[in-house]
Amino acid sequence: PDAATSAQRFVYADITNTGLKGFNLLTRFDDALFFVGNDNRAYIFGQGVVSTTSVETSLAQSAPTHCFYYEDEGHKFCVIRFSDRPAWVYDITTGMWHERAEGGGQIRWRATCSLRNGSGWLVGNTDGEVLQLSRTNQDLNGPLYREAISRPIYLGDRKFSISKLELLARMGDHSLTDAITFVLQAEDGFALLAETGSPDDFALLAETVPAGPRDATIDLYVSRDGGRTWVGPKTRSMGRNADYSKRVIWRALGQAQQLAFKFDIQEPADITLYADGYVTAS
Repeated sequence: PDAATSAQRFVYADITNTGLKGFNLLTRFDDALFFVGNDNRAYIFGQGVVSTTSVETSLAQSAPTHCFYYEDEGHKFCVIRFSDRPAWVYDITTGMWHERAEGGGQIRWRATCSLRNGSGWLVGNTDGEVLQLSRTNQDLNGPLYREAISRPIYLGDRKFSISKLELLARMGDHSLTDAITFVLQAEDGFALLAETGSPDDFALLAETVPAGPRDATIDLYVSRDGGRTWVGPKTRSMGRNADYSKRVIWRALGQAQQLAFKFDIQEPADITLYADGYVTAS
């Protein structure tokens, strides 16, 4: 009991002596406070530091603009928003971080504030819009880009080969039938198109997927330098609706001293990727 009490006092003292990094970098949830300190760390009052090295690197390299809070399916999220890079989002329920951006370029998330609206949540953005956060697999009128990056595989100073990589995912729980048109993206990540207007207001169509049942797909990118550069994509099918026995496998991924994998999904379907997979190395 004495040790626990001392540790708790230390946490409170540590936060008390930490200043706020800037205006709007504090948000309240339940009876607690989440904020960004002037030491480029994220804190929850009463718990101490919750940021990771990656989050702290972003805070040191770029000035955050806002913090806000929202909930989704029983999970509680605190957001650190930037104007020039994806937002960092902390899942209080699991203690894990993820990045969130908007548009194909994945530059930033325009949301700056939030408000509970009945059982849901509204966000206001930098363009003065008020939008509803909802369980959907589209980002406004475009595809929702979802990305997962593995931890690097490193076997000391020897090279190794990856003969097989199998991804574990929830297959078959989707129904992809609508036609999809992919358009070129501007540098800031937003589509170069207007729905109507002058001849200058048009989209350059890059690819169109016709209507009708089709397979969901996933793209694999491979890095051999710690995630600095990526090679790919290597696209694989994730099967059609009710294809529950589908397996996603890549073979002969080459030789390296370290390897990391990035998986991209742009499908308008709720496809879950699990944290585990199978790798065969030699």
